Amino acid sequence: MRSTLACSVLILWLQIIGTFFSDATAIEVADLQFTELNKQDGLSNTVVLDVAEDNKGYIWLATMNGLNRYSGYDIQQYHPSDIDPNALPSGLIHKLLVDDNGDLWVGTHSGLAKYRPLTDDFERFTKDNTVMKFDSVMALAQGESGEILFTDPKYLYSLDPKTGVVKIVTQLYSTPVGTRVIFDEPNRTWVGSNQNFALIYDKSSGTLYQSDQINPLGIFLTDTTVNDIKILDNHYWLATDNGVIVLAANGNVVNHIKFSEFGSDSHVLITAILTVGNRLWLSSKNDGVLIADFIDNPSTQLDGSSFTRINADNGQLTGLTEDFIFSLHEDRSGSVWLATSQGAFK
Repeated sequence: MRSTLACSVLILWLQIIGTFFSDATAIEVADLQFTELNKQDGLSNTVVLDVAEDNKGYIWLATMNGLNRYSGYDIQQYHPSDIDPNALPSGLIHKLLVDDNGDLWVGTHSGLAKYRPLTDDFERFTKDNTVMKFDSVMALAQGESGEILFTDPKYLYSLDPKTGVVKIVTQLYSTPVGTRVIFDEPNRTWVGSNQNFALIYDKSSGTLYQSDQINPLGIFLTDTTVNDIKILDNHYWLATDNGVIVLAANGNVVNHIKFSEFGSDSHVLITAILTVGNRLWLSSKNDGVLIADFIDNPSTQLDGSSFTRINADNGQLTGLTEDFIFSLHEDRSGSVWLATSQGAFK
């Protein structure tokens, strides 16, 4: 997935922490300049939950009241309709995904939607026309085989993009949970949530494992919230409610970057992890973003001189005036988009 020009459900989301690198030199705050996209620019709502870029270079912004498409010059809004069956199923947009074919998928509070550029409308997938049990689509990802994976509050589903057929992969929870991320691998699928740890689905056996319990995968985590998962330098990096956890391929924890290591005694919810060139970006719930040089050794212990924190405290200098950041996205020009509770920043 990628991006280029411009830039929810305010639930339990995140805060920022320090990151990792001893020989690195923190970049200067003044070197980072942000421009804001808000309602005055035509945004349908100031709460932006996610950002994606399609293969034509449009920036799509998921908000709590409508989907927005930004051309770099103006914004087109998309909203649900009581009379148009091809409109968005809901104006509350949780998640966006542009797949390898360039198709835009929209996870909404009332179903999944696929954007159809030829007719400028949407194909809808809901519990009324599929096997879905709930309509609220919280997390989206493209699977290793090209399928579209998504979750509702209890189940993990797969959708064949060629046929549109939706199948239940597995039941994740016995009671509704707010899922945050799906991370698919050839042999297993991870699902992170806001309260129930990380779940790991073993594809070969069809078994679902909980990361806070002993399991044959050798992965044991005590952080209840997992908002993002990336593989960097052959290690898993997990954004959690208490910083960033780095796991080796065998499941061993090689680093746990806690906010206390950077001068805070509070837990920090990290919302997203992004690498841009040789920089690592972490976004948070209440303290903006933290940027540091990425290092090859994930077990390196870090100190405060390794990172630069950009938040509302230095907003007059950088232009980033909001600390509550839901997600990060790099567009094809190399610019970074921040989806925040007060608009989108680039």
